[in-house]
Amino acid sequence: MSADFMPVIETNRTILRQLVPADAGELFAYASDEAVAKYTTWQPHQTVDDARQFIQRALERYAQNIHADWGIIEKATDRLIGTCGFVHVHPHRRAEIGYALGRTHWNQGLMSEVVKSVILYGFKTLQLHRIEARADVRNVGSWRVMEKCNMTFEGVLRGHLFAKNEFHDVRMYSILVSELDDP
Repeated sequence: MSADFMPVIETNRTILRQLVPADAGELFAYASDEAVAKYTTWQPHQTVDDARQFIQRALERYAQNIHADWGIIEKATDRLIGTCGFVHVHPHRRAEIGYALGRTHWNQGLMSEVVKSVILYGFKTLQLHRIEARADVRNVGSWRVMEKCNMTFEGVLRGHLFAKNEFHDVRMYSILVSELDDP
């Protein structure tokens, strides 16, 4: 893995860094919460081993220089409180961003702060042209994060995702490099 691949990113209140095996307990603490997993494609974690497997998949991706989630470390507590990263980086210079955050940290502006920093990294370091994100139409908190990050609502993709034994409509958002506030 190259030294510059998925570098540590610092925001006002968080540090984004690669996940490590020692994060399993803290990841399980929020990923096992049904409210956190409600609108995701994944089921709530049932055991710490589910968190270990998630981290192992991320470690495998890092080793292959494939983007995966950063762990979100809250500076005030030095604890893992969520994840954020590029779900897919496409050769057409576009990427999809995804995120999850522990419920006790909702509605504090933390995820908007994190997503803005990941968007900036995507445009400035990865030289992306477009970054997009999707959220279940019922997940108001998630699409509000996208709006706070100056992403443009492009429409509803009907029946776009099949997860948890049903099809879901999702809201699609995007931002282009030319729309970046801090060029």
